[in-house]
Amino acid sequence: MYIAALNARDEGALRALGGSEDPETKTGISERLAEFGGRDVRVTSRELKDYVPGKAVAQVSGTMSGDQPYRERLALYSRDDRWFVDLQPDKAATPGGAIPTLGAHG
Repeated sequence: MYIAALNARDEGALRALGGSEDPETKTGISERLAEFGGRDVRVTSRELKDYVPGKAVAQVSGTMSGDQPYRERLALYSRDDRWFVDLQPDKAATPGGAIPTLGAHG
């Protein structure tokens, strides 16, 4: 759903996946759409890392239009038996960087 929302540049779907209407999440969504939105992201690999109850980090990689590489580490959290993607700006794509920590949701 996340990748489909990026490819469709669907801000509403990303807000629903983010589970928050706070200003930081809105900024993170705008940044992601600017970087990956409408770029025909195709996932070739995904892996859950650092899973603990209610929290996880997903390493997602693949390609984008123009055969550009796509790689993103996504912080995930659960609330009320539903999983969300932490879309705050400091959780944005971190190619080769440190795995993001969970923000206000963790």
